[in-house]
Amino acid sequence: MSFFRLAGIFILTAALATPWRAAAGSLVATGAAGSAVLARIYAHTSASEVLFPGHFSRRQIVRRDYDPDDGALRSTYRVEADVWGWIGEPDRMKVLQCERDGKVAALSECAPTLEGDPLYPMFGESGRDYYRLEFVGEVERDDVASYQIRVVPKKETSRHFKGDLFFRKDTLSLLQVDGGLADHPFGLRKLRMRLNFEDRDGRGLLVSGMSDATLYVPLLIDSRIVTEFKASQQRHLAATEKPKE
Repeated sequence: MSFFRLAGIFILTAALATPWRAAAGSLVATGAAGSAVLARIYAHTSASEVLFPGHFSRRQIVRRDYDPDDGALRSTYRVEADVWGWIGEPDRMKVLQCERDGKVAALSECAPTLEGDPLYPMFGESGRDYYRLEFVGEVERDDVASYQIRVVPKKETSRHFKGDLFFRKDTLSLLQVDGGLADHPFGLRKLRMRLNFEDRDGRGLLVSGMSDATLYVPLLIDSRIVTEFKASQQRHLAATEKPKE
């Protein structure tokens, strides 16, 4: 099984790290205060999407493969890669360095396999067709005053996200995504991930993340895969910066 196989576990960041457009019909809130917060968040992210529909970062990625039964470490991959993402498209990744268990490995061992259909949009014109968004309230998240929004899929499939979004109270930029898939495709028994964002001029920009997945295919794979990454050189990309095909 290749490094990022099985529905692109960490390529989920493509769908979760980009700005979103407003879709008032997808909102659910208790009381006028919650509705007002959601409306402000949508207006803010809508403007961000127009200005910066893409993102870039260089990522240091560590993937550890464990025995799911006794927890023994089987192997460790360390990868350096450049990642580009655009709204409505899967991330593009260029592997620069690859190590396995401390030894240099072929770049192909760490190259992602982008399989499966993308996640359904949580926001935008069609977001309300797939999700119900619930305003949970004001919370402290990693010592940051935040608004919590729960993403409830209308159907539970492997193309639906299920979890929580946290937006900074002061700037309304995305702070964190915490959740997984509403249902798991064949071979994926469990997935939990968390993505962290910094505030860059009032907009959330992906800086780190982790996923914890249990994979099982009879006679082929039985593993717990824990992946972590940190980003550097991260920046938003304007539409004019998108390379031509």
